[in-house]
Amino acid sequence: MGIGMQIAYLGFPGSSSIEAEAAVQLLRLHPYSTYLSLCRLEIENLSHLLENRLYEVRLEIETSAHRLRRVSCCVRHSVEEAIQCAFRLAVRALGIMLAHGRL
Repeated sequence: MGIGMQIAYLGFPGSSSIEAEAAVQLLRLHPYSTYLSLCRLEIENLSHLLENRLYEVRLEIETSAHRLRRVSCCVRHSVEEAIQCAFRLAVRALGIMLAHGRL
């Protein structure tokens, strides 16, 4: 069974290209699919606070034991780079959690 994903856009409407990037990055979590049931991705446009575009991406996972954990948060000028960063950090965090028996 695969990992489900929910995406929430805050401050902008989102797009199919953003969803496609998130789907590609979700594949990075596949090695942990035994332990995960859901991935929640929040993408917030922080541009209203600054002159330049800025996006914050937060990634939470729900374990098969139904525990929700935020595993990463990244802020970048490109939404795609922020998504890639969030998943990269999530993979690192999940590896550490698994090694210490916390997953």
